[in-house]
Amino acid sequence: MSSYLDTLTWHQNSRAMFDAVINGTPMLFRGMIRNKIATWVQEQGLTEIGEDTVFRAVEELAPRDMAEAKILPELEKLKT
Repeated sequence: MSSYLDTLTWHQNSRAMFDAVINGTPMLFRGMIRNKIATWVQEQGLTEIGEDTVFRAVEELAPRDMAEAKILPELEKLKT
């Protein structure tokens, strides 16, 4: 499933944001999170990923308290 992510077109700083989400995840869960995001992207029918897409994925997939307290503020720093 991860190779699917390599076929996408990434815009702005979206790939760095995605990498930050994955790298901020404990090693044990990285594959699972990567696959969960890839599945979500496929279900949305997306072929191009922008910064807004990464924010939306986090908002929909991550636990709300973690997203609001940790993930989204870090992504905000990477926004162009």
